[in-house]
Amino acid sequence: MPIEIEQICTLNQADEEDLLKIYADYPIPSSEDTRHWLHHLATNQQLWAGRFNDRLLVAAQVDNKNADWQLNHLCVRAVTRRRGTASQFLSLLYQAATRKKAVLSVRTTNRDNSMIELLKKNGFKEQANLLWQK
Repeated sequence: MPIEIEQICTLNQADEEDLLKIYADYPIPSSEDTRHWLHHLATNQQLWAGRFNDRLLVAAQVDNKNADWQLNHLCVRAVTRRRGTASQFLSLLYQAATRKKAVLSVRTTNRDNSMIELLKKNGFKEQANLLWQK
């Protein structure tokens, strides 16, 4: 299923509902509730998402305020996992960063095996201390 990526700066009701489904089983990085966290990311222009048939299927926080785009909290909606959605999203986000002459980076942990495998599969190389770039 081909997705289109976009930077989300304001959340309409449908997008908010989709994002809540995407992040339903994802541990929020702070004590904030999911809805507040998503609005904060959108307001600060750090929320990117992939859309298929007018529905958001994948999302991530991307700090892209300089030449290094740092991707965090990548999550795919549960019913669409294992279909290549995350790989498509990474590829399209990499293209967007390249057009802006930026480097796409992802920091992982030792326990994040699925993310590490996804990054390797998509041509990312570990630079140092679990920092991956393409």
